[in-house]
Amino acid sequence: MCVITGLANVTGFDEKKFSPALLVKWKPNFVHPLMHQLPQPTTSNFNRDDKNEHPKKWTIIGNVTEKGFPLKTFVDWLNNGINYAKEETYLHQNQLPINGQPHNTNANLIAFATNIELETQDFPFEVDKLPYMLSPNGKGNLLNYAGENIAGLNSAQLYVKASGSRINK
Repeated sequence: MCVITGLANVTGFDEKKFSPALLVKWKPNFVHPLMHQLPQPTTSNFNRDDKNEHPKKWTIIGNVTEKGFPLKTFVDWLNNGINYAKEETYLHQNQLPINGQPHNTNANLIAFATNIELETQDFPFEVDKLPYMLSPNGKGNLLNYAGENIAGLNSAQLYVKASGSRINK
């Protein structure tokens, strides 16, 4: 990943055309998959699915679930961030025990930031403004010699932080 400040000013790239509100107009009913993970220490993840019920058996596993989030919901969340945060705080403080067992209320599901594949035929004019070495289909991109579209490497993607994601800017 490469972050270059001021690139839009130099190239004339209009980043406002990729705002969440405009993306909702582009695909109003689009539901994007988003991975969630139960936070656990990486060195000692307890396997809850062990059929032999060995409580002292610890393995390195990942408890991940995939949920979809509609882009419209994401935009609404951005517009109502303060109210959403207050509501989530209230719900978080008043969670019911899981399976009748007390649990740490700080162990929420972690949401990950995600990438949305942009169909370049809908955004060709803006993507073409990028310098060739930054363009997903530029001459200097060796990944174009693969003859395949590789998501995020030689095709355009939009990086989105969904509500609850812990990926810092």
